Amino acid sequence: VRTLVSLTNQGMGFESEHVLLATVDVRKTGAEPDRRLALFEQAREAVAAVPGIDAAAASFVTPVSGMTWNLRIRVPGYEAGERERVALYNGISPDYFRAMSTPILAGRDFTAADAAGRPGVAIVNEAFAAKFLAGQNPVGKTFDIEGFAGGRKDRPLEIVGLVANAKYRTLREQPQPTMYAAMAQEPVENIASTERMVIKTLGEPWTSRQAVLAAIGSVNKEIVIDFRTLDEDLGAAVLQERLIASLSAFFGGL
Repeated sequence: VRTLVSLTNQGMGFESEHVLLATVDVRKTGAEPDRRLALFEQAREAVAAVPGIDAAAASFVTPVSGMTWNLRIRVPGYEAGERERVALYNGISPDYFRAMSTPILAGRDFTAADAAGRPGVAIVNEAFAAKFLAGQNPVGKTFDIEGFAGGRKDRPLEIVGLVANAKYRTLREQPQPTMYAAMAQEPVENIASTERMVIKTLGEPWTSRQAVLAAIGSVNKEIVIDFRTLDEDLGAAVLQERLIASLSAFFGGL
């Protein structure tokens, strides 16, 4: 129980205040998988242009949302069994770290130049660099994601940035090696009909809801959007942790 008390005071690696989350669903548009990325990016750009929006980004996973994606990797000079060569994964657009207020410690963010057909790039966190690269500056180093997507071919990536550790699955977890890839370079097989949009607002998040709806509707009126705030996701995670702590205290007292 004492551990729970400190959970919400721990450094999360991101700031939840003023962050609106939108689940963007393009199924009703009829867009084929090879067109979904372009539609997501158009929606993101439209939202980013709305007055009162500081940053808008797309991602496959948002923190403590209950979603997890991990992949096995191969890093030159790192020899270990398959279970040790696994890192958490997220596909993101430019401005994700700005929207989440996660510091970029070295290198750069993704840009529009990191497009499909260009050399694959990645950004990694401090825990990734510590485990797989002996704590060295990772910028410029390379690694492969093993058997990526349907073709089962390795996916080579060059690291272009280093970011601070951030919570991924739970509030309780210790920093885990995490890699972020440019969403624009994702194989078509990985592009689902929904994605998460992370929207950093200058004011209260819910006050931007109608303007965001209008912006996405201007791209395609058949896009379905579901809103919540990052604070709400964190609140749900804290409630879950409280339940676990209460059950632990109850059974521990038997």
